[in-house]
Amino acid sequence: MRAPAVPARLLSLLLAVGVLVLAPTPARAAAEVEVSTPTLSFGPATPGPGQETKSVDVTNTGTEDVVVGSPRVTGADRTSFWASETCGGGAGGSVELSPDENCTIEVTFAAAAAGPRTATLVVPTTAGPDLTVALSATTSTAGIALSDPGAFGPTTVGEPTTRVVTVTSTGELPLEVSGVTFSGTNANQFSLVGNDCAVAATTSGGTCDITVRFLPTTAGAKTATLNVASNAGSPASVQLAGATGTPTLTAPASVSIPSTPVGAIGAADVAVSSSGAGALEWNGAALSGANANQFELRDGCAVAELVGPEPCTVEVLFKPTNTGNKTATLTLKTVGQPDKAVAVSGTAVAATRVTSTSPASLSFDPQTIATSSAPQPVTITNTGNSQLIVSMDTFSVSPSGEFSVAYDCPSPLAPGEECAIDVLFRPTAVGTRNATLSIVSNGLTKTVPLTGTGTAASPITVNPGVRQFAPTAVGNTTGTVNHTVTNNGAAPISLDPITLGGPAADQFTIPSTTCGPTLNAGASCAIGVRFAPTSMGLKAATIVVPTSVAGSPHSVALTGIATRGYPNPTPSSVDLGPAGVGTTTASRTVTVTNTGNGAMTVNAVSVTGADADDFQIAGNTCDGAALAKDATCTVDVRFAPDARGDASASLSITHNAGVARTVGLSGSGLGAEASIDTASLDFGSVRVNATSAPLAATVTNTGETALIVGAANLSGVDAGQFAVSANDCSGEALAPGASCVLSVRVTPTSRETKAATLTVAHDAGASAIVDLTATGTRATAAVSPASKNFGTQAVGTPSSAQPLTVTNTGPDPLELTGFGLVGGDPGSFDLTGSTCHGATLPTGATCTLSVRFNPGSAGAKAALLTLTHDGTGTSAVALSGTGAAPVVSPSTTELAFGEVGMGSTSAPKTVTLTNTGSADLVVGATSVTGADADSFEVSANTCTGVPVAPNASCAVSVRFTAGDAGPATASLSIAHNAGDTSPTVIALTGISTTTADIKILGIGSVYTGHDHLVTRTVKASGTQMKYKLGIVNEDTVAHAYKFRLTSSKAAATAQVWATGFPAQVLPTDGAGNFVTGTVAPGKTVLFELRVTPTAPGQVTSRVAVDLLSSEGDLIESVTTETNTAAPTNGTSGYELFVKQGSQPMTGGPVDEQTATAPALKVGQSTSFKLRLKNNSTTSTQIGLRLTRTDGCAGSFTVTVKAGSTVITLPAATGSYLTPTLQSGRYKDITVSIKRTAAGCRAVHLRAQSLDDGTVVRTSNLVTNTAYDATVD
Repeated sequence: MRAPAVPARLLSLLLAVGVLVLAPTPARAAAEVEVSTPTLSFGPATPGPGQETKSVDVTNTGTEDVVVGSPRVTGADRTSFWASETCGGGAGGSVELSPDENCTIEVTFAAAAAGPRTATLVVPTTAGPDLTVALSATTSTAGIALSDPGAFGPTTVGEPTTRVVTVTSTGELPLEVSGVTFSGTNANQFSLVGNDCAVAATTSGGTCDITVRFLPTTAGAKTATLNVASNAGSPASVQLAGATGTPTLTAPASVSIPSTPVGAIGAADVAVSSSGAGALEWNGAALSGANANQFELRDGCAVAELVGPEPCTVEVLFKPTNTGNKTATLTLKTVGQPDKAVAVSGTAVAATRVTSTSPASLSFDPQTIATSSAPQPVTITNTGNSQLIVSMDTFSVSPSGEFSVAYDCPSPLAPGEECAIDVLFRPTAVGTRNATLSIVSNGLTKTVPLTGTGTAASPITVNPGVRQFAPTAVGNTTGTVNHTVTNNGAAPISLDPITLGGPAADQFTIPSTTCGPTLNAGASCAIGVRFAPTSMGLKAATIVVPTSVAGSPHSVALTGIATRGYPNPTPSSVDLGPAGVGTTTASRTVTVTNTGNGAMTVNAVSVTGADADDFQIAGNTCDGAALAKDATCTVDVRFAPDARGDASASLSITHNAGVARTVGLSGSGLGAEASIDTASLDFGSVRVNATSAPLAATVTNTGETALIVGAANLSGVDAGQFAVSANDCSGEALAPGASCVLSVRVTPTSRETKAATLTVAHDAGASAIVDLTATGTRATAAVSPASKNFGTQAVGTPSSAQPLTVTNTGPDPLELTGFGLVGGDPGSFDLTGSTCHGATLPTGATCTLSVRFNPGSAGAKAALLTLTHDGTGTSAVALSGTGAAPVVSPSTTELAFGEVGMGSTSAPKTVTLTNTGSADLVVGATSVTGADADSFEVSANTCTGVPVAPNASCAVSVRFTAGDAGPATASLSIAHNAGDTSPTVIALTGISTTTADIKILGIGSVYTGHDHLVTRTVKASGTQMKYKLGIVNEDTVAHAYKFRLTSSKAAATAQVWATGFPAQVLPTDGAGNFVTGTVAPGKTVLFELRVTPTAPGQVTSRVAVDLLSSEGDLIESVTTETNTAAPTNGTSGYELFVKQGSQPMTGGPVDEQTATAPALKVGQSTSFKLRLKNNSTTSTQIGLRLTRTDGCAGSFTVTVKAGSTVITLPAATGSYLTPTLQSGRYKDITVSIKRTAAGCRAVHLRAQSLDDGTVVRTSNLVTNTAYDATVD
């Protein structure tokens, strides 16, 4: 609120008299209220019963009290939100807020379906206009979309083919695929062979693949439906279609081979393929006819099975032996198909071999005798139609001696090819010198006249005067060779720098020379030369030796042949013929031959050009191949078009012998093409749940091959609103130019505009698509009130039923089909009555539902009452309420009474129960249960039968009466009405004690009384065993004691040790008794008896322990027996071993061995193991007799088992016989003993192995159960 303005005249007056004016503080409005936030956003949430709750605070910011009314939710999605009925959470109605006081409104959101939600929270107040809070929420769901796999290609019966269906996760939540099934007329013709979707959930936007196999068992078109179940709701489906066909052999009717010279070889390829579905089994090819002997076959189909339009090749070679037209018939054979005849023809022409030379004659410049001229070339050209054989023997010079030939011609020379030779002149005499070069090839001779002039020799000679290097590969360098320069005159000669000249001077080097500026008379020097070619061919140069004498400069002719390979691919182009789109032809072979004069290496082979992706290298022996002269390698190429039309590319062969060589590749892709006559179908307005008249779309094949039309699928947000009502396309094979028709209907289920996509699959690429649209009309439902809060209700007590009114606000009739309860607590509410179920309400009509609140547990409860109808508007009503119940909090979970003398009763102990819940606690009966229940009793009880209000308490008291010596346990159980926590159980414990003067303890157990036996087993003689002894002085004065040890049976050493740190042996008196220190009254002192058997073998060493007073009077005794472990090498077939717990086995060949177990309290158990072993050399069966000699029936149970076989006691005559045991084998018997009641304290079993009733070995099993809680 702004401050009121001060009048201008008053302000001037105040300033004139010097008064300070302050702007007034803004006044608070008398009634003003505001909310803590203008908006509340929920989610994203998963559709279903889950809820989310947020709060809005309403604050009185004015100066007067304000009344806040019951909030409500309005807007399009008001049924998805509900608010607490009163600000502050009280019962329905209004609340009054003082200035600066606030209250809280709880707003809850739950959505039964996916999609965004918006509404407005309206809070009426007495401060002016209603307060509003904008409510919004988003939901997340999983979504699924299946790709159209297209039709399965035609195949034969029994031959499988596969297609992949891509599954896309289109929702916000990860997609979890739970199952894949097939349905429809031919479901058994399709099967699942791969499911990546089952491995893990697919994230939003991700994909996974399902692979389906089509394996027809009968001929014809087959259809089925693939169904994919997931967490995206109803299973998604896609149509599957496949068909069978019959393959037919195809080949050209004839093939003609170009004119071929006699003695040469011509060739032509015959492309063989099959049309239709399936494969043909190849059965060979043969030649027949008048001139069949003039042709040969290379059968490239022999290793292939012809599949679809993928061709293989039969190569026909033409090898004529005489001139004229030659014909034959090529017969192609397949299994189960008629033979195919191909007419073969070729023309043989006479071979002509014509050699031309250039120049026709050679004339050399004057040359000093005994020196060589620079070489001059003669070019030889094959101008005939057959190969020209060239070798070193082809060339000769007559007369020989002054002219020589350097040869560098590959052989043979193909027609039109040429090569060059070099001629050198080295005169031996002065004057004109003549000779003739003769070239002989294929029986023909060509001559070239040679002439030159010899001049007088110089005093300088260079030897040798001619150097011809051995053929050297390009890039290599020869070793150094020397030429000697000699001064044959009588005076010194000056030498200028020696250089290289001639056309190939850069192909040679002078790495060294000993020639200086002066060469004395009669002296010599050397020039070193190397050949280092950088390009292929005959290389010629001259060593130039300038001197100061006549004839300078002097020269030496140098020649060398640089070798390099040359890759020659054949054929120079390959036409792979027509092939169906998506198929692959058979391979064609390109042979690369090194026709050069040296070795070479193929670097790489690749396909280049505009359509390179349509051609494939199927085999390649050329990459990295090192080819010697005339060696070959091969590259196999094939054609795999991915589109219709002509395709071309180049096979590029790169190498180290120059520029890359190429082979032209060509082919033609054939395929079908689908077109549809409309891009959209609009059904206009259609009443909700009514079905429209059908609309049609026509599919036409505008391609060159048959079009296989697959399933027609509907997709999009409203795909379920449309249906394909007629379809003569699915599974059809449309010939070029043929058509088929599909019809679609729409049945809208709501008033909104409906849109979907009709997708028609086919094998000619992307599916044909038609957009579908329609608009539905329907009724609108409204429910009053929009939400219902039942307030607080006692748990287990239902509220009164409350009515809800459903109204049809039009424009169409509203059909109500069902109701349900969902959300967090649907079990807390009941639908008790309805006039709505199954009703159809005209516009403006109403019906009523009755609901009550019946909470099963305490706390706030909420649910949604859902309405199922065919209209829009309200589909859920928010229900809420609070359940009240008692909660029990005991003051303790255990009452421990400690030690109580036997026969005495303790003081009572009390457990207090406090009701921390929100309803009265009603306590029922109390009881004491457990093993020692008779030792405890409830002595006082203020709980049972008296309601305990919230926050109030009551108490139960218990007393303990000590019975038999030892611990006692039981449980106090208190029943009440506090739900799942009833009954409350309190543990009861106590110890009944006895009064004895002395206790003597064995390891882990307590023994009392006289002549008790304790047995233990050690592994071998010389091993020490320790027994624990304890003295309790229960007199009122201190005493000292003595231990007297008496050994019997096998020899052993025995001593008593104090157990302090460090342990030490007790001192002895004159009689050898071990003397203790003084034991204070009521104290317990522990000692160790250490026994070490010293006799060899399996023995028993007995030591009797007598406790004496300091005056030597006997107080109490125990006896120990220390056994050595049982040997395993006895010879009897009826050996008996025994052990207890983790102790080693005892017994075996030694009789009367004893094993003892620790003391047992009531309810405790222990076990022994008996072993019957055959140590003889023959197989036998061993009997077992068990005799109980303690007479303690009723205090213990004894269970004996051999595996799963139970042996019943008594067994005086032997109740068990082992299976036949091989030598060295044994059978184990388990003896379990459990103390079930007080009374007798020991069990004694006598075990005997039997040979047909005769006792062989005997052992004893003893439990000493004397127990004293004070010592233990």
